[in-house]
Amino acid sequence: MIEPLQCFFVLSGLCALACLLRAHRRQLAAAQLNFRAIRRTNELAKALEEVVQALRDATYKHQKRIAAFHRQLEFKTSVELSDVEQVVQSSHELVSDLVLSQGRISEQLGRLKELTQSRTDYLTGVSNRQSFDEELNCLLTRSRETGAELALAMVDIDRFKAVNDTHGHPVGDQVLRQIVGVMAAHVRHSDSLSRIGGEEFAILMPRNDRVGALCVVERIREAVAASLLQVGDCQVRVTISAGIVIATPGELAKSLISRADLMLYRAKANGRNQTCVDEASPEIRHAVAKNQRSAEEPTGRDPAPAIPSAGATHSPTPACCPVGAA
Repeated sequence: MIEPLQCFFVLSGLCALACLLRAHRRQLAAAQLNFRAIRRTNELAKALEEVVQALRDATYKHQKRIAAFHRQLEFKTSVELSDVEQVVQSSHELVSDLVLSQGRISEQLGRLKELTQSRTDYLTGVSNRQSFDEELNCLLTRSRETGAELALAMVDIDRFKAVNDTHGHPVGDQVLRQIVGVMAAHVRHSDSLSRIGGEEFAILMPRNDRVGALCVVERIREAVAASLLQVGDCQVRVTISAGIVIATPGELAKSLISRADLMLYRAKANGRNQTCVDEASPEIRHAVAKNQRSAEEPTGRDPAPAIPSAGATHSPTPACCPVGAA
């Protein structure tokens, strides 16, 4: 049971939670979504559900207590009963306020769930294509206003159709979930991971240059390649290919995505399980050359494919980190 003073504190706490919920909804509407933000939102929603249920139970018990207390007071003098009835009436009003707050919180909770679900990939739990498009446009606007760099990586699971054909789509779905877990564990807190197609993902990396973006994506690629995924009785090992681009001043989302796709296709054409970077700077080429030398050292494996030479048909020229690049 809860006393009137306790009811007041519960009401105050719920009002604070409602304000927090409204602020979080504004953040979601502004398309500031990433994997961790979605997870925190779901945790908040769950916590809010528990608060609402606890309030519902406490309110019911409090109402029963008041009713029983009122029946006991019927045998008292009229003066005493009048005094107590004022307290009872005040408690009833407080309970009504709590019930009203409960309804408001539940309504906001429903809206938050609907908003989150509409921007979340149902299978993997990361942002979906709609959320990606909104956040990309938001980050491009911010980049134009502040001059901050923005890196985009397109990532595709190599030969994923063979996984579905060999093990079936239920296993393929579990593999997708596990791959997302590996990828999410290696992105930065400020990065955003989205599923934009069947086995294709996008990583938005605000305030990151080519070298930094390459480090992030290469960590992911190596972690995926090293993972032996266990799904029931099946053991599956897959690799990923990726293409990285940096937004140019004033560039539109469509152009940035097209350039990233081109780098992804280049990585696929060069043998898969590697990362291609557009507009490769001297620092990138130095890092790739160093990684290639390490990959070509005797390790008992087949030598890694060579970095493609500058092509006449594509300018600027990409640089690719082949299999075994660190």
